[in-house]
Amino acid sequence: MAYQIPYRVECFNTGMYVLRQSLFAPPRENHSMTKARAQTIRFKDLTFAPRFEHGEMAQVSIVSGTEMGTRLGTGFARFTQAHIPWTVQYDEVILVLSGNLTVHTPQDSMTVGPQDSIWLPNGTEVIYESEEALVFYAIEPSNWAEGSA
Repeated sequence: MAYQIPYRVECFNTGMYVLRQSLFAPPRENHSMTKARAQTIRFKDLTFAPRFEHGEMAQVSIVSGTEMGTRLGTGFARFTQAHIPWTVQYDEVILVLSGNLTVHTPQDSMTVGPQDSIWLPNGTEVIYESEEALVFYAIEPSNWAEGSA
């Protein structure tokens, strides 16, 4: 099976066209998922539940994911007296809404506060640390635990 490199055509003001290799591959379609309709999710209506074995330190409320027919997983997480080692199994963006969050990686320690964000690529070894924080996260793929990423 041959791999096809994605290309895009760019047009300049001079009328000249250039064929360039795209930096990102087009998203893979998952035809087995049916997309949910557009909807409003109110924070006040969300329910937080303990996350994995660190339930006393991290509670999560999922906003979107495979149950909505999307590879984009989003949600809110509350950290309390957290020290959570993890290897990220997806690409992740974390946006701090309140409090502070420190993410330790083998290369760096990043501390962010309200309205700051952190990007974590798949495979990053981390330790999430926080006295107290509320964050919004986005991950891709949302079905990472199924091993179909």
